[in-house]
Amino acid sequence: MNQPMQVNELDTTPDERTMATLAHALQLVGSWIAPLIIFLIRRQSRFVSFHALQALLLQIIHTTIVIVLMMLWFVTIFTTVFHQTTGKPPVFPPMMFLVMP
Repeated sequence: MNQPMQVNELDTTPDERTMATLAHALQLVGSWIAPLIIFLIRRQSRFVSFHALQALLLQIIHTTIVIVLMMLWFVTIFTTVFHQTTGKPPVFPPMMFLVMP
């Protein structure tokens, strides 16, 4: 009646789970460098490399959003300054400088 336990290849070791957690948690301190180091060190583990790549992708998306918002911020600043110097009414209200950041 006793059947042998089958080992599921999705089972992970505590070390793998710790490294995957560190890949996500160290983003707060190490930005994209920490997940990249974990990915390069533990590349043989699919579980750890998957989570490290997820953390890297999150950092890429975050950086892209920040760059786009900074560009929008500077376009708003320069547009308002340009319209102020030409005597035209500003396109963006001055309150936009307080709301957008």
